[in-house]
Amino acid sequence: MSLSQQKLLYYSLDQDITLGKLKKENSLSSEQLQLLESPAGKRLAQRMEKYQIVGSTQEMENYPFKLSHIKTPPYLFYARGNLDLLNHKILGIV
Repeated sequence: MSLSQQKLLYYSLDQDITLGKLKKENSLSSEQLQLLESPAGKRLAQRMEKYQIVGSTQEMENYPFKLSHIKTPPYLFYARGNLDLLNHKILGIV
């Protein structure tokens, strides 16, 4: 598992994470890696694989290009399905 993937899973598990903390870390500490190896970390990884959920941070190559150019893009992004569709013209209704 790459560092980017490890960070994504860790950020998903840490309930006290802040945006400042997300962007400052260049590596994971041994405590953070232990959280990934915990039952909760393993369950999250298994669920993402089972339901074919892809996660991404702004640092990763699979982060949607158009999403990275909005005023306040989310640092963490989760998706399911064909991510290539995000590179075409889209319309969202809320």
